[in-house]
Amino acid sequence: MRIMLLNNFYEIISITEENLVQTFNIRLNSSHHIYEGHFTGHPIVPGVCTLQIIKDCAETIIHKKFVYAQISSAKFLSLVDPKENDLIEINISLKNTDNNQYSLIAEGKYQNTDTIFIKVKATLKEIDNE
Repeated sequence: MRIMLLNNFYEIISITEENLVQTFNIRLNSSHHIYEGHFTGHPIVPGVCTLQIIKDCAETIIHKKFVYAQISSAKFLSLVDPKENDLIEINISLKNTDNNQYSLIAEGKYQNTDTIFIKVKATLKEIDNE
């Protein structure tokens, strides 16, 4: 579909919706240059990049640009090695609260498994598209 974050860090393969939860199937680019420094010989997806992927997915749902206004909970439950698990699934629930803010609940898991690697509860604030 489209490739985003740091010059082709990942690609959205598909998006589905069930019970007000959007599911993004994502392919990580295991040969991206970011893994040369994080970490050489043992690549791990940086946590901040996972948070950015989640925000990008929320922007895709609402068609607006966001910043994290608050992250009330971010639990990194396991490491993501893109060479072993290049297919991931991000599940997102968004609710418009008010004042251009959205309540976000998200979890990431390895595709076709029940292994969750991140859980996030946050507030996103809409920003102007510049």
